[in-house]
Amino acid sequence: MELLNGLLSLVRGDDRGGAGDNHQSHGRHWTTVVAEDEWPHRVESLTDRPREDGEPVNSDREGVMGYRYDDGPVGVRTVTRTGDTVTAYPVLSGSQQTFYAGGLEEWENGVEAWIHGEFGPASLGLFPTNFFERERDAFGGEREVSVAAFLYDAGPREEDTVSTDAGKFDISEMAAILPVDEGAPDDYHIQTVVEDVTKVENTLFEGYVLEAPLFRNPEDGDVTAQLFLGSHLAGTYEPEIGDGLVGSGWLQARFL
Repeated sequence: MELLNGLLSLVRGDDRGGAGDNHQSHGRHWTTVVAEDEWPHRVESLTDRPREDGEPVNSDREGVMGYRYDDGPVGVRTVTRTGDTVTAYPVLSGSQQTFYAGGLEEWENGVEAWIHGEFGPASLGLFPTNFFERERDAFGGEREVSVAAFLYDAGPREEDTVSTDAGKFDISEMAAILPVDEGAPDDYHIQTVVEDVTKVENTLFEGYVLEAPLFRNPEDGDVTAQLFLGSHLAGTYEPEIGDGLVGSGWLQARFL
């Protein structure tokens, strides 16, 4: 792990990402899909879209109701309590993986949480996008989940090798994630290799949906996720299959 941390710290450069001072909110997450010059009206419109044009999602919790609106692989979830909107956030369809959920950190609003657990040998935290649907005890143990991340920033890896005190290392096929310093439990630096690219231009967001490993697991296979990179953040960069990618993002998962 010490060697991995050293390699990734050299690759990622300065610390980036994070959810700001108030981690129990989605302000930073909305910046991954909405450009600064479209705030706040665009976020308000997207928050209302599931209730106006989407489908209701029942909840096992008294007074709680969710609403979903999807367009292709991307979507928005809005959650209400006794008719009032409590929260709303972007979602991505994700890539199915096996996750062992070992700990739960519930948000103050009672309908969101962070879940801590393991993908094989790797321990991490993530945001469960359908936490509001079920009682809390439904989010423990070994579960199938669809994993995704919305990128705060990302770009092509500039070097294929790094040099440390332990020697020179080829990182051209490296895939790994590390927590963002002082970030939320679901904020991570991501170093990966793009395996698939889909351009998205629809009624919700514009950007790229990428398939890429979060980390390598020689025993059980790579843990792969879908990543969303908004066009407003990509700038002139157009991701291609085989690109080495470096960035930071918000890790989420739907529990199946």
